[in-house]
Amino acid sequence: MNAIKEQYPLTKPEPPPPTTGEELSARLTDHMGQVFKDFTATIQGLQGDRDLRLKRWYGTYEQYLREVAEFEARQLRTIQIDLMLMNMGTCPAEDVDINLHFPDGFTMYNEDEQPERPDEPSAPSLTAFDPGLAFIRPIMPDLMTPKFPNPHMPKIRKTNSYDVTVPCGSLKHEYVYNCKTLYLAFDSFEGANSFSFTYNIHAANAPVSQEGELHVILDKV
Repeated sequence: MNAIKEQYPLTKPEPPPPTTGEELSARLTDHMGQVFKDFTATIQGLQGDRDLRLKRWYGTYEQYLREVAEFEARQLRTIQIDLMLMNMGTCPAEDVDINLHFPDGFTMYNEDEQPERPDEPSAPSLTAFDPGLAFIRPIMPDLMTPKFPNPHMPKIRKTNSYDVTVPCGSLKHEYVYNCKTLYLAFDSFEGANSFSFTYNIHAANAPVSQEGELHVILDKV
């Protein structure tokens, strides 16, 4: 063992063993004092790290509160457009598409594109010894089922205005098709005004398309 110690010496060599009781007592007192100092420094370091994590979390939470306030304000400025299509003809309509043209002045999205409420950030551990600092946590693979696009979801194209295509498929005589909801979010309450939009209905087995205009009346309360 002495050969190993000589080959791999300590940075701070060990003192020679004590020869008297007084020297042993003094050596023990010094050792206990150093252990206490090292322990105190470790605790202070962990507390400082905890405070640093808390300060970072404060900033993250403040940003979260701003995003929640903006999300809720946006919800109050958002309206829904729910359209229904009824086949009043004498035969089933095949491969039906509804083309809509909306003016500008708002942000439009479908159900799949709705903004999600921000996630609340988790508070950091407040314990002196955070298990997260001592153990490596395995990363689990994401086994969520893939989400396939809805073929009936309206397709929105933004230009200087909005062009929307609503695929309806086939529609039997006197049947009603409920279109997926469209969401319109105005930039401000003052800028929310009534408007009109046009529609054009095409069916593969109909020689002439159906056209018209609809009006959205906003009643501010």
